[in-house]
Amino acid sequence: MFSWRYRYGKIGIYKTHMFGSPSIIVCSSEICRRVLTNDEHFRVGYPKSSYLLSGRRSFHNLSTVEHRRLLRLIAAPINGHEALTMYIKHTEDIVINSLDEWASMNESFEFHKEIQRVPSR
Repeated sequence: MFSWRYRYGKIGIYKTHMFGSPSIIVCSSEICRRVLTNDEHFRVGYPKSSYLLSGRRSFHNLSTVEHRRLLRLIAAPINGHEALTMYIKHTEDIVINSLDEWASMNESFEFHKEIQRVPSR
């Protein structure tokens, strides 16, 4: 980015090649608005090479309707009420054990460091 700014000035939009396709990089909110609202000259999407790398059944290759359908199928078992209730007991056990361990310590400790270790237990 700095080399583009140095070479072309602070114009806010730069043309380049990414993943083997011509691309633009936008760094200004005014130009972003123009690019995102001008469907005639700009289109949203990934380069063809990224589709080849990820495969034809990848999520970003799917239509919006198909993507939403698959997201509901996948996310429900992970984020659903039943799945979250299974985690509650496990989380409670970890927190209670950590609190008991801290209470039994005879020396001072850094709370921030200890609280960061809790999720890895």
